[in-house]
Amino acid sequence: MNNFLIFDPAGIISCICLVLYVIIFFNLFKREKEKGWKIFIPFYGSFVKFNLFFNLIAAIIDLLLKLIIIGIGSYCLVSFFNLAQSHSNIITLDKFILLLGSFLIIVYACLLIIGILNIILSAKIGLKYNKSIPFILGLIFLFPIFGLLLIQENKLTNQNSVENKDNKQEEKQEDNTQN
Repeated sequence: MNNFLIFDPAGIISCICLVLYVIIFFNLFKREKEKGWKIFIPFYGSFVKFNLFFNLIAAIIDLLLKLIIIGIGSYCLVSFFNLAQSHSNIITLDKFILLLGSFLIIVYACLLIIGILNIILSAKIGLKYNKSIPFILGLIFLFPIFGLLLIQENKLTNQNSVENKDNKQEEKQEDNTQN
């Protein structure tokens, strides 16, 4: 009997978190009077997200770091295929390994900075909606769960404000009819 998983639990959890992430930011974009579909466009969605909840400089830094990671990955992939297909000594295996190690350090540094920016972004989202410190920590460490709580609370707040407006309009109409 084969001892392998058909479905990887970590992959399933990652996919669920990705779907929740998109749902959360779609609703937060709509709440901020931004079109929700923008979250579906890979780099543009991230740029809009940082620009809305953080600032333009953080959005540009996030975008540039992601482009650096993609550029380094593409260069390493092309270099590896050139090494595999070429019999000439354009790039040798030891140079490739040294190059790959150097690039990995840069990639990990970029990922670390992106992670720090996302932590600050989560905190700024919490502060924007006047949340407590424990809730902000929840947004930082368990964003899918606390993000859903945030958008659910926003929907309830919107429903209450609409009901209050309707009640006020009804009261005004009753006052007008009584006068």
